[in-house]
Amino acid sequence: MEIYNIDDYDSYDKQLEIILRDYIFTCATRRAARMVAKWGDVNTFLYQFDYQSRWLDFKIGGDYHTSEIYFVFNNAWPPVVHQFNDNDKEFAAIMGGYWTEFARHGEPGSDWPKFDVDGDAHMHLALPVSTSSNLQKEACDFHDEILGYENDY
Repeated sequence: MEIYNIDDYDSYDKQLEIILRDYIFTCATRRAARMVAKWGDVNTFLYQFDYQSRWLDFKIGGDYHTSEIYFVFNNAWPPVVHQFNDNDKEFAAIMGGYWTEFARHGEPGSDWPKFDVDGDAHMHLALPVSTSSNLQKEACDFHDEILGYENDY
């Protein structure tokens, strides 16, 4: 409970939400990226989507899986209910640019670091966009150890 100390959260629900987010999504994705980076002969890129949209539905789990797609395709869906503000438009232009570069050239852009196992380099997709490392390191190292993956990469 050191990693997920209840004093760091507003409620037990929020604590459980973060534990499950890390276990199901963040750490599993980091684990997959590490396996590909180590055992595959391909460039690997990782990101953490952390854009705080004011209109994404179902906020109970935070930004949900695939919620970044609205911004990749510059598509506030459904448009009758949701409209992009200036920040959303700026973020959509950034996201669309990265995905277009990746489709054209196999890399999302020169400012997006290639993932490596040692530093877990990744893009932090928020405004402003930034690069980062050690994605949820303490939590993911814990989950990997519990699941027996700590020596696989």
